[in-house]
Amino acid sequence: ATTVGYKRLLRFETTTTQRIRISILAARGIVELSEIGLYRNLPDVHFEPEAAAFTTSTTVKMKSNEQNAEIRYTIDGSIPTIKSTLYSKPLVISNSTEINAVAFRKDGSHGFVRKASFNKAKYGISLSAAPDERYAAKGPLTLVDGKLGSSNFDDGNWIGINGNDLTATIDLGQPKEISDFAIQYF
Repeated sequence: ATTVGYKRLLRFETTTTQRIRISILAARGIVELSEIGLYRNLPDVHFEPEAAAFTTSTTVKMKSNEQNAEIRYTIDGSIPTIKSTLYSKPLVISNSTEINAVAFRKDGSHGFVRKASFNKAKYGISLSAAPDERYAAKGPLTLVDGKLGSSNFDDGNWIGINGNDLTATIDLGQPKEISDFAIQYF
């Protein structure tokens, strides 16, 4: 349950019914009700994977929590509308891409915009120790995907190694001349 100001929202799986019974038991004082509202969950979009870093390409699947909802998406940063591209099969992405997606019902109602980022890594990388599960981000490629972590360690752009030494091996793909090296850490 969630309390929003003076309103209490009770959420549960969508069900079909003809009647609803509301019982208020063990109240601490006088029960005063001004309104009871019933709402239907909005259709939502889920990405698989939720986000990723990759070296050559990755495949992205989208699905809705409602079987008959249509998913519309954009990759140009705009908010999807009913006229945006209809999702019909998994997307193969070979460049850094941000996908915005919305699930639409047949009656035109729709859920919220969902976003997922897929970043092409500049190089391959392997780690000598596995990241701590709390700070695994999108795997080792997080370290070479070109995105910087923020001051929020839970933003999905940090790798954390706990209790182990770390050796990171970066695969440049071919011999390259380098003159400096940068690393960000806390």
